[in-house]
Amino acid sequence: MGFSAPTPDTLLSDIVTELNIHIQWVEQCPDPQRVAEFSEEVCLQYRALAICLFAGDADIDEFFHYLLHSPLTRKVHLVKARQDGQGESATMRASFVEPVLDAMAARQWKLAADVSGLSAPAWMEGSEYEDDFCYADFLRRLLQGQEDSSIGEVLARWRRALESGVDQRLDVAESLLARDAVTFEENLRALLRRREEEDCIMANPETRSQLASELPFFPNRWISIEGLALLALGERRGLVVEEDIEACPRIARDGRYAAFVMRGYPNQTLE
Repeated sequence: MGFSAPTPDTLLSDIVTELNIHIQWVEQCPDPQRVAEFSEEVCLQYRALAICLFAGDADIDEFFHYLLHSPLTRKVHLVKARQDGQGESATMRASFVEPVLDAMAARQWKLAADVSGLSAPAWMEGSEYEDDFCYADFLRRLLQGQEDSSIGEVLARWRRALESGVDQRLDVAESLLARDAVTFEENLRALLRRREEEDCIMANPETRSQLASELPFFPNRWISIEGLALLALGERRGLVVEEDIEACPRIARDGRYAAFVMRGYPNQTLE
């Protein structure tokens, strides 16, 4: 029997159902740790929902509006966790960077800086990989305008953590910091190619990847929020990529959409 890949129409209903279930759990669960875990799922499902709406109907307003529900949800959790004294919880880890990238893709720079700034400032060994933390820390410093010697130290630490391995994210980061337009585009394309190669392996039914069975997996292949976020950050730093980039539709690259309208949870105002 052949394998039929999901489509936006076939996934949309399931994503909405899953999203609503996790929102209900966030609002009703008495266990703060479980609430934090459910909150992360809400962020990921909001992104998947946004992508499905765009991939299905090319609705740019719905795409960005639902996408922004992800960082707003993350911000609510981080603020509450700090108020409740949960600063050492693994759910505060900086490497859960997806909501930050969502805000960056929507060019909501203050929101992106707020979310990254509320995350744990130090590496949470045992809860995240050091290179993932360095990626998040690099973005946090750029978003907060901290371009002193410390950002170079983050990149050096990142390279040491790789132990001679390769990470296209680091290459992108170095070209962003250097404001090198040519290498930025080359490194970003390499990063997106690597992501697609990894996804192809996971999508193969013979691989039996657990990640490929999760609802957000295929939407994240259709549109690269990370790619859109890094393109937006590059443009903010004067690095404009004129050519088309795979999985980064041009209509979503200029950051133009209608005034934000909250659709429900977490019922927060976008500053």
